[in-house]
Amino acid sequence: MTEFLQELWGFKPEGSFVLVWQKRGKKSNWFQDIGKIESFAQKNRDLSDLYIGVGLSPKDYGSKNRCPANEVSGIAGFWADIDILDEVHKKENLPASLEEAKSLFPEPPTCVIHSGHGIQAWWLFREPWIFENEDERFKAQAMCQAWHHRLLERATARGWVIDATFDLSRILRIPGTKNLKDPKDVRDVELIEQEWTTRYEPEDLVPAIVVEKKERVEAEIGRIMLRPDAAPPTEKWEALMSAEPKFKKSWNHDRKDLSDQSPSSYDFSLASIAFQADWSDQEIVDLLIAHRRKHKADLKLRKDYYLRTLEKLKLERKHQEKINEALETHSKRATEIKVALANAKVTLIEAENNGASLEREEILKELEKILGVRIEKLQKFLSEPPSYRLQTLATNISIESAGDIISQTKFRIKIADATGVVIRPFKKEEWSDIAQLILNACEEIEVGEESTEEGYINSLLRKYLHRNTNLVSLQSVEEYGEKIQEEGFPFSLEGYTYISLSEVRKFIRVTIGDVLTTKQVGKLLRIAGWINCKIDVIIDGKRTSRSLFKIKSIAGA
Repeated sequence: MTEFLQELWGFKPEGSFVLVWQKRGKKSNWFQDIGKIESFAQKNRDLSDLYIGVGLSPKDYGSKNRCPANEVSGIAGFWADIDILDEVHKKENLPASLEEAKSLFPEPPTCVIHSGHGIQAWWLFREPWIFENEDERFKAQAMCQAWHHRLLERATARGWVIDATFDLSRILRIPGTKNLKDPKDVRDVELIEQEWTTRYEPEDLVPAIVVEKKERVEAEIGRIMLRPDAAPPTEKWEALMSAEPKFKKSWNHDRKDLSDQSPSSYDFSLASIAFQADWSDQEIVDLLIAHRRKHKADLKLRKDYYLRTLEKLKLERKHQEKINEALETHSKRATEIKVALANAKVTLIEAENNGASLEREEILKELEKILGVRIEKLQKFLSEPPSYRLQTLATNISIESAGDIISQTKFRIKIADATGVVIRPFKKEEWSDIAQLILNACEEIEVGEESTEEGYINSLLRKYLHRNTNLVSLQSVEEYGEKIQEEGFPFSLEGYTYISLSEVRKFIRVTIGDVLTTKQVGKLLRIAGWINCKIDVIIDGKRTSRSLFKIKSIAGA
């Protein structure tokens, strides 16, 4: 438990609160000290299901409340919560085993927790993401949702479902405690896998398209009144009770099709139907309060609960409108792609039959129509094995092999990472023709000594270290926090030179425009003889650790 809490929230800023939630009695406990969280959790591990908030809180919200999502002040990483087929779960289309659930992970997690009847995983960042303003919080929420959709797509492809757990107010179980969901079958909550040096930047996990600045969907909710004696408009309520069977069944808590039979689930069902019937915000809120009063449930007379419900309804409507627009344009777009693909094939055939030089510009124009991305140049480097480079207006995209072109999924991810554009999916036979076009349109380039991976990274490292000839010299690791914050990387210590992978990756992107993943840069550094290491340091008076790369005495190189 100590190890998990230290890695998760060991770097939290001064003044922040961490929520520990007790399911029994629904009690909120707020802590500023990691040691006190551990002490509390150990003391209560056998008495109640215990959870920890995924987000930091700016204040203590009291003994009965969680921190609202729109006030969360930071997150330590992305997360997943996946149920496994079990008698305690009503859904049957779930992964049948731990290994099946883990197969949904798009990237290796930092740690995996067996929650008793499922698994929870964390992909921790190198540093906690502390939000500086409302826009950053909105960006983080959008990225959390996009991360969830990556998991959901993989689950859907296997015929499974996973619950939506991307909200910033989410709580997850604490390893070292008990799962008391079934009192007759109490389960341990266990940390079953951990690789604390596996850390990410948010953009390593989520393509840039989901975080680009765009029109923010705001819930147009005005002022609402919360009255314990509220009642819905009589005529509208009677109309829906008689005309919409699901509304009547939801009002009476008689929906057998709802796996979640909680008052909140029935709230949302009623609100969805009333929203579609064009009820006003106040009318919907009055309906939900009256519904809760009827069934003697907590009236939740606080605005954040009802505002979140209204906001979710409006976001779902926006989403559905976008889907409808996409469906309307799909047929037209499909025709345009078929024409462009046919034109490109004709250009290739004519060049081959007439013995003329290939008109690559014509091919690139047709590829732009097909892919929706402007490609300025395609190059094939005649190394062993061959590699490729795709040049767009904004950046260069390195492609390691023809396999990354032939694989539609890998190629689409490369484009999305670099340009922020998600290429629409194609049928298998269509993509075979497109991949062949891309390969045929490549200009072949002879390469020199930098054609190997080792030569490539060594050349870049020479430039990087040459730019930083005056290495920061540390006499001991205790100097790390102050000097590195002031002077930056690289630095020398005890006969070794140390560098930061993220700094080298940034240097490569800025210097030559190559967009490489953290995994790719780490592989190249290891090929060049650099050693991945973890050092214990003190930053702002707190002991923590940093994952770096080092090599023996190259400061004078």
